[in-house]
Amino acid sequence: PLLALLEHWPVPREALTGLVAGWEGMTGTAPLPPGAFLELAEARGAGFAALAEAGGAALRMGRNWALADIAAHLSHPAEHKAALDLARAQDWRGEALPRALRPLAVLHGLAARAISRDVRSTAITPFAVLAAMRIGLIGR
Repeated sequence: PLLALLEHWPVPREALTGLVAGWEGMTGTAPLPPGAFLELAEARGAGFAALAEAGGAALRMGRNWALADIAAHLSHPAEHKAALDLARAQDWRGEALPRALRPLAVLHGLAARAISRDVRSTAITPFAVLAAMRIGLIGR
């Protein structure tokens, strides 16, 4: 049923192909190479950019969020460190995105806070909630 729904999806399917390849790269034996994290993050960022028919900032911010998300969910210490190092090496500037991508702006903002504070991005504090509300309202 899902594939039938996607038949008429107006977004290029290459974005989905990249996601499949990225997730498949995460199924290897631990510790996974950093390239596997980067491939999946790039595909997730490309998915956001394709959905909004945007590029540049949407791709970068989606990739950044994805790297932080991947790092937050890795339990293997070497993998976690490698993904976190990749995430920290990114350009974390927030940029104005189309209104349809406001959720990505929120995800990116929360991930940037987590990376700068050296906490797992899944940790939701009262200040994180306030930051999410601010970003959701004004876009940054």
